[in-house]
Amino acid sequence: NFLEIYLLFLSVISFLIFATDKFQAKNNRSRIPGNTLLTVTFLGGTFGSVLGMIIFRHKISKYCFISMILL
Repeated sequence: NFLEIYLLFLSVISFLIFATDKFQAKNNRSRIPGNTLLTVTFLGGTFGSVLGMIIFRHKISKYCFISMILL
């Protein structure tokens, strides 16, 4: 099913983007904009975003960010 493949693909991409941003944050490198993280989430990568936030403990103290993802 196309929709399942689409959602899986975006979730994997979203997870990898969160992992990359966390790595860059820990190493004082250029960060991925929050709007990019939110856009991938809203396009269908919600599962990957939430999983990335939990596993990498990334953006979990940003209540504004969390509320935007859960809407």
